Amino acid sequence: MDADALGRARTAWRAQNAADLDRPYQTFGQWIAAIIERAVTDAEGRLNNGEPFDPTPPGQIGHSNPHR
Repeated sequence: MDADALGRARTAWRAQNAADLDRPYQTFGQWIAAIIERAVTDAEGRLNNGEPFDPTPPGQIGHSNPHR
């Protein structure tokens, strides 16, 4: 992940935790996991008729470096 985008994500997480005092505190990892879960649910709704995708096993996605 781009270092600038990651830094901005940390700032967004801090700002959200500070603004949402009525909600339980979320670690950065919990916050990111919730965002990923929402993105997956959205993609399933748009691309798989709302049905859950079959999980892709670990190690099945290749690695790439777009900066090379």
